[in-house]
Amino acid sequence: MDKIGIWGVTTSRGSGIGQKITLDLINKGHEVHIFGRSKDKLENFYQNVPGIKNYFVWNLKNEKLVKDYQNYLIENEINSIIISVGSGYGDPLIFSTLKKFQEMLNSNILSHFLIIKSSIIPLKHLNGGRIICFGSIASINPLEGSPGYSSSKMGFKGLIESSRKELKQNFENI
Repeated sequence: MDKIGIWGVTTSRGSGIGQKITLDLINKGHEVHIFGRSKDKLENFYQNVPGIKNYFVWNLKNEKLVKDYQNYLIENEINSIIISVGSGYGDPLIFSTLKKFQEMLNSNILSHFLIIKSSIIPLKHLNGGRIICFGSIASINPLEGSPGYSSSKMGFKGLIESSRKELKQNFENI
């Protein structure tokens, strides 16, 4: 497994864990592709960081783009995916809104579900690979005054733990 694919939503040049991981992998000589929903942010990161092989703009709620993503992984033999998407929202319960709470769940749970699910077929086709997810301390110890973030990260942990067990049981090399 000598090709590493980075899946990250880049926020701005030089910030975010996905960008830090990308830079570290490039510095270690790995081939790196970046993924995310914001074409402008991906293009900016791609143009300003030498060594990124390519980028792919996705929206995995769109079935055609899921197929395009799966084909991209297979064509480029990307067999390691690092998922570093997510967001934080620290308002106390009394100031939280349903809209912000749903955005948190979408960002911290639904996006991981879609990425993991969409990656299984390509990784199986490539005879295995890795899916690496980054969480938060809030998945273990809820943060006071941040129920939306804490509950989404605890849900994230449940998704990851359950997915890991299922993949281990059903797919020898993923």
